[in-house]
Amino acid sequence: VIVAGYGRVGQLLGSVLDGHGLLHVALDNDMRLVARFREQRACTFFGDASHPDMLEKLGAGRAAALVVTMDSPQAAERVVAAARRQWPALAIVARARDPGHARRLIALGATSVVPETTEASLQLVERVLTGVGVPVDAARQIIDVRRDREEAEVAGPL
Repeated sequence: VIVAGYGRVGQLLGSVLDGHGLLHVALDNDMRLVARFREQRACTFFGDASHPDMLEKLGAGRAAALVVTMDSPQAAERVVAAARRQWPALAIVARARDPGHARRLIALGATSVVPETTEASLQLVERVLTGVGVPVDAARQIIDVRRDREEAEVAGPL
């Protein structure tokens, strides 16, 4: 797995992958962050993931997936577009700022997107529902229905 962007989201993903023995490499354009993780022996490199030659060096042609986690919507869009042009069969999972950004990423070739505002909001709503007495199973069902609706909206027309 190639993780493009090793900030908060990328680090959490990397930690989970490490915890399950799944190989991954991270790419970020913050030299200090990369240096810090390299000191910890993490497989982290400095570079711009929107350049196919950089992704090629990290093994994109044989990777199980590219996960795009950058904060910048424009940077994420550049990475998704470049990777899709170069590797049509590569699974690309991307973090999106909101449903509109998610639709743009899908149009550019992302296989799957996770709108961060939607997921954070749904988790918050679920905790509120259970906190005010809605049974856990009922709250999860409410959230699942809403998540399906939100995902359908993202899959809709631009």
